[in-house]
Order: sequence, then structure tokens, then C-alpha cells
Amino acid sequence: MFQGKRGAFAALVGVGLWCTVGNGIGWAEAAAEANPEKAKYVFLFIGDGMGIAQRNAAELYLANQKGLKRPEEAKLVMNTFPAQGMNTTYDLSSVIPDSASTATAIATGFKTKSGVIGMDADGKNAYQSITELAKSKGRKIGVLSTVSLDHATPAAFYAHVPSRQHMYDISMQLAASGFDYFAGGQMAQPTDTQDETKPSAIETAKSNGYTVAVGRAEFEKLTAGSGKVIAMNTIVDEDKAMYYAMDQSGKDHVTMAEYVTKGISVLDNPNGFLMMVEGGKIDWACHANDAAASIHDTLAFDQAVSEAVKFYEKHPKETLIVVTGDHETGGMTIGFAGTKYSSFVDKIQHQKMSYIEFDKKLAEYKKAHNPADAKLEDMLPTIKEAFGLYMMPENEKAALEASVA
Repeated sequence: MFQGKRGAFAALVGVGLWCTVGNGIGWAEAAAEANPEKAKYVFLFIGDGMGIAQRNAAELYLANQKGLKRPEEAKLVMNTFPAQGMNTTYDLSSVIPDSASTATAIATGFKTKSGVIGMDADGKNAYQSITELAKSKGRKIGVLSTVSLDHATPAAFYAHVPSRQHMYDISMQLAASGFDYFAGGQMAQPTDTQDETKPSAIETAKSNGYTVAVGRAEFEKLTAGSGKVIAMNTIVDEDKAMYYAMDQSGKDHVTMAEYVTKGISVLDNPNGFLMMVEGGKIDWACHANDAAASIHDTLAFDQAVSEAVKFYEKHPKETLIVVTGDHETGGMTIGFAGTKYSSFVDKIQHQKMSYIEFDKKLAEYKKAHNPADAKLEDMLPTIKEAFGLYMMPENEKAALEASVA
């Protein structure tokens, strides 16, 4: 594939479990061959914070939803790939890395310290990314993410900054990258909040020849003839990220699977392409201990993978798909001795919204009521709607207390 960087890339790609499909060989196997086959089309999927536990949880959920007894009867598409492997994710400053350092390792083949993007641990020397190398070889490049496009993971594929907090600088490097297709959330910091005289990254991108498509209507007009594209969702959260998959209701939300499908069309060219796709909010849900949101975003991520697999089935000799995580988030566990290690996966089926959407409803209630007048009882219908939880009837409570007395 991309010779000269492959060895380093193969050695560092992934977290916990990575898998590949395409042209009969994966990154590690290809690196070991003297004359490896070259992939014309490359998909790199990164589930941020996604380890084995997140993938297994999604399969458990699917199996329960379908009334199946065993999770392997409801496999994720990415879990059916023929080549799979394990690796380590520590960086140069911590055994618990962040997305900046791990994405840098995946993108460049070099470990760095937490918080640094595309540079060495001192933040002085920039590393060439696999996407920059591919672009120099004539490939078209796509960078997609469910979080903001200037967030740590996508940034590692086009930017070089000593701190992930330098989001304006990252946005400006996006605008100057010359890459062909950016899609997903919006930019968190397209302007310099400290200096209003500096140019906007959005306007700079337009000046550099980018078509900026915001919302579904503009997204659906995009074709292979659209040139360089930045496609952003109209509906985003306060961090400029796409909504959690379970909260995406209505046709105005463009899904990551749709962005991948459109990306294939926009990037289509005789020289091939490399598309990096991040499921960024798997990580955020796990930070918040929201199992249901994590599961639904993992399922949405898998749907995006399935779109790449459809493309692979049409071009099996020319396509490589790599699916991985950058690190695991949350240390997910299920069951404990007090419940005889029962899983209770069926309870997750009752959750209909993420913690963020519930927090919005709680904030609305608090805004409309004085603290002295606020009552838990007022929120019970909302709690039941959101999580399927309800107050135990007094007779059941009395019986339970009597049973343990």
C-alpha cells in the first residue's frame, strides 16, 4: 500500500482489538511481505474509546433486542473481519493516553505525549501523517468525525500542534490542508477568540476552494464534481459535535453512514483514496458512563463500516478496510457478585435518550420552578420516558424490606 510508512503504521494501528478486510492481507501481514499488494482504496475507521468491551456490549444489546440467546448470533459487521489483532496504547507520558497522542500514533507511526497532535513530545518537530503521504502520492483524502472536525482524532490526520487545545490553529490547518473531503460535526473554534482580527477558518477554506455544505439539502447536492468539500451537520451539540445516534430524530440529521457513502462518491478518482472515519462520541458516552449512548453510537459506527464493506464487495482486489479504536474509555464492566453476575442487558432497551438529552429536560424543569417548589414526582414521567425507571409501589417496597429483615 503506502510504502515507506507501512511498517510503522502497521505496528501502531489500533487499540485492544483491530481488524481488517481487503485484498487478502492486513497491515501487519502486508508489512512482512517483500512485495505486498497495494490497495487503491483505503478506509480507516477509528472508534474513539472503543475497545473489546464496547463492541461486545453492542452485540449483547443486539442479541437481546432480537431475542437471541448468544451475542455471537448478532455479530457486528466489524467483528466478522478475517484478520484481527491486539496491541498496546500507552503514550510517552502516560499508560492512560488521550486521543491526541493515540491518533498521532495511528496517523504517523510515532508515539508522542498526551495532548500533542502530529508532533514529537517536545512539540517542536512535525511528523508526516499517512494521509499527507497518501495525498503526495496522488490519492484523494477524506477525514470524517461525529465530533467537531477540529477535535483531537481527526486533527491528527491533517494538523501539527503542540497542544490539542489550539483548536483555532487546527481549524486553520484544516482549511490549508488541501484534503478533499471533511464531514461530520462542525468546527468548535473556527475563529480566534483572543484576536477577532484573525481570519475565520471557514472563510479561509472557501478562499482556498472548498465548498462548505451545511445541512442535508446542501449535503445531498454533493457529487464527484463538487471539488474539495467540507460537509457539516446543521444540528450539533454545544461542542459542535453531531448528536448521539440515539438522539438523532428527524431527517435533518445526516448520519455517519451517509457521510461515508457520500464520501465514496466525492473522493472517486482514478488514483484512489484514503478515508479516515472517527466514531468520536463512543468515547464521550463512556466518559459519562452512559452505556446505552455508547452502544447506539457503536452500532451507528458499525453501520458506517458496512457502507465501506459494500464498496469493498464491488472492488475486492483493490480495497483495504481497517477498523480500530485509539484507546478504551470507561473500563466497562457488567455484573457483580451481589447480583450473581447477572447482566440485565434487557434493561438498557428501555433507555430512549442519552444523558445529554435528559439533562436538557431537567434544566428546562429547573428553569421553570423555584427550588422550594421542585419535586421529584414532577420528573417521574420524564425519567420513565428516558430510562424506563419508575418508583417502586409501596406494597412492593414493603414486601422487599420484609424479605431482607
